[in-house]
Formats: sequence, C-alpha cells, structure tokens
Amino acid sequence: VSTQSTWGHFLSVYFFSPLRMLVLPLSSMLACVAVFLYLLATSWADIIGSTKLHGTSGFALYAPAIRATLGWMTLYYAFLFLQSATKFFAFGRIKAKDKQAKFTAVKYGNAGGAITLLGDRVAGNMMEQTPPFLAALWLHAFFVSPAGAGQLGWAWLLFRALYPFLFSMGMPAIFVSTIPDYTVIMLLVWPVMKMLMQGGL
Repeated sequence: VSTQSTWGHFLSVYFFSPLRMLVLPLSSMLACVAVFLYLLATSWADIIGSTKLHGTSGFALYAPAIRATLGWMTLYYAFLFLQSATKFFAFGRIKAKDKQAKFTAVKYGNAGGAITLLGDRVAGNMMEQTPPFLAALWLHAFFVSPAGAGQLGWAWLLFRALYPFLFSMGMPAIFVSTIPDYTVIMLLVWPVMKMLMQGGL
C-alpha cells in the first residue's frame, strides 16, 4: 500500500469523518447564534422604540439600522452553517449503513432526506428574502427614520429566526415566520413609496 493511499485513508477515517466534520459548522453556527443574541440584547432600545437619536449626526445617526444589519449578517451565517451541519449529520447516518455512500449525493442531491431539506430551505429562503429586506431597511433608514428601520429590522429578524423551528412543523406553521416578514418589508417600503408618489423624492 502506498504512503499516499495510507495517508488518505487516515485523513478520511480520523479527520474527515462525517461526525468530526460536523463539529466545524455546528460550532460556527453556535458562535453566530451567540453573537446574534448579544446584538439582540444591545439593540433592545431599538426594538422597543426608545432609542434617542436627537442631536446625533453622521454615521451614529444610522446606528439602529447598522445594528439590525449586523444582526442579519450573524443570522445569515448561522443559517448557512446549519445547512452544512445537516449535510454532515445526514451523511454520517447514511455512511454508517452504507460504506460506499458519497457525500455529493447528500450535499447536492436529496439523499439526506428531511433533515437536509430543512437545512436547504432555511438557508435558501434566507437568501431569497435578503435582497428585498436589506434594500427596504436602508431605504427606510435614509429617507424615513433610522430608528424605525432598526425597530422594524429586528422584528423581521426575530420572525426569521423562528423559520427553522416552524419549517420542521410544516404547513401552516411556517406562515408564522413568513407572513410577518412580508408585512415588515411592506411597512419599511410603503413610506418611501408614498414619498415618491407625492413628489417628496
């Protein structure tokens, strides 16, 4: 047996095994969740609408929208790492039964079953809803109210954070996350649209 094949076998068994590889995305996800909770705590004044911006100028004026954007970023990566974790977890279970199983069948196919579907839809729906959310958030911050943008932004994020749990429950539970998020985006955009229609922009 060549040294190369022996080394490859060692890596595949002791380092690149599915359960060991699960540690990286799972720990990264938990780190993102911890940062998200920290940002949530430090943005509490934004959420309850008690942030004071009178006399504030420059970038500090947009602090509520900036905090909401950072909250989005940490939740976005938490969902991506959750997606990766579900792939490694499913592959580990399949590999235990079938030593010839291929990771690509789980990562890019449907071999992982319900658990990987959850990971894919959590990440996929986040990606689908992110462009209108961020656009609406910052349009509102620039043209209407940075404080209002921060408050509505966190409302969107909190309903979005429920998505993984509600998706696992199926329909119609998932609407508890998605319908409020669509509503928040409309609340962010409508004042800007109204200003545009009335010639205020």
